[in-house]
Amino acid sequence: MFRSTEKYNNYVGRTLSVVLNAMEQHVSEKHIQISGSAILFYIVKGKEKTRIGIKLKKRIITTLLDGMEAHLG
Repeated sequence: MFRSTEKYNNYVGRTLSVVLNAMEQHVSEKHIQISGSAILFYIVKGKEKTRIGIKLKKRIITTLLDGMEAHLG
């Protein structure tokens, strides 16, 4: 059980990194912002939410706001 939990945690961390990097590098791509936002929602609301530190939360929020701002109007 521990091994599968550890593997899951690694996947979540890697997924967060990939999604945030994609959203930060492709701010003008609306479909990336929408899909990335959905993925972030499920990760942040999932069972790993207590393991997300302040710096990472700030990066998530900043990335989301930058994407939203780029697509106003």
